[in-house]
Amino acid sequence: MNPEDGLYRSLWVCMVGDMALYIRPLSASERVEIERGRLSENGTWSGRCRVLWASVKRTRVADIARGGGWHPESVRRIIRRFNASGLDAMRPGKRTGRPPWEAALPEKTIEALLGLARASPQQHGVDLPVWTADALADVAYEQGILAARVSAKCIRNMFSRRGYSWKLVQAWQTSPDPDYAVKRGE
Repeated sequence: MNPEDGLYRSLWVCMVGDMALYIRPLSASERVEIERGRLSENGTWSGRCRVLWASVKRTRVADIARGGGWHPESVRRIIRRFNASGLDAMRPGKRTGRPPWEAALPEKTIEALLGLARASPQQHGVDLPVWTADALADVAYEQGILAARVSAKCIRNMFSRRGYSWKLVQAWQTSPDPDYAVKRGE
């Protein structure tokens, strides 16, 4: 029988059991980094370091999985990846996630939205002294600046990512007093 043959492997596992899988011997710097990584605030990194540390202590895959709430195949994958590529392969990558909704908007649309925020709400039929994010989103949709309604949170986040406060405007308060502007210092 050929050892590469799947049947041979199946018979070997049935008769002898699967061989234990452990990580390779560690360098001093790897050992220190894994020890520190177990206490990391990053859950992915600390979990992987705990798996590696348990393997250093010659804990079997099934016991590591049971103790850490992992699937045994996930533990094997971590150990194999470390053995093949070292600690750099263990570090969690940056997750890109969904891009902000305004990434699809043309710059003209964003400028129009900023211009709307700088204008008086009363000029646009909103009876408020200052824009609220909800009112700004509603007026932008009604005027066709935005093709779809967006939440107040989307508006606030968009302004924040661009370095603005969504409360860009001064208070557009008016007074029946004819000397109001003088008294305000305008």
